[in-house]
Amino acid sequence: VWLATRSVTEDKIVGLEKANSSGLAEVLPLARRWAADPLQPPKVRGMALPIIARFGTAADRPLADALHDDGTSVGGSLTVVRRDAAGPKKESPRYSATVGDVALAVSVHLAGGDPFAFGCGPPGKKTLNLAWGSLGYLGFADEENRKAAHRKAKAWLAKASPER
Repeated sequence: VWLATRSVTEDKIVGLEKANSSGLAEVLPLARRWAADPLQPPKVRGMALPIIARFGTAADRPLADALHDDGTSVGGSLTVVRRDAAGPKKESPRYSATVGDVALAVSVHLAGGDPFAFGCGPPGKKTLNLAWGSLGYLGFADEENRKAAHRKAKAWLAKASPER
């Protein structure tokens, strides 16, 4: 696999994004290896997580659990623009995701829960298929909401079975 031989961080990140958006399940073993490797840059570890979420199993949850507190930005930022028929466009706050945000969403998902139930992303209907490809949907507009959501999700995970 071409991706496995990359040594430049940005090449790994772009390769993981492309593999994820293309639905390449065969990258799962590499994603697991990179997510578990503390010598990989945090952003590489974080970008491996959506692949694990899409194609992995509950047994992969420890890979995500280990990264819950990583504040490294994964570059997933999102501003939602809404137009009212009778008024001007309205922009939501900017939502940005960290490795820890993505890791927590992956852990909740692999434990059988709904990551959106804990308040990530902008208000409104969201789908995990969209979120795994646009990580801003897993982020937060501010640190206060991020911390509150992380507390709630971690409490839920503590009660959830590690394997569903």
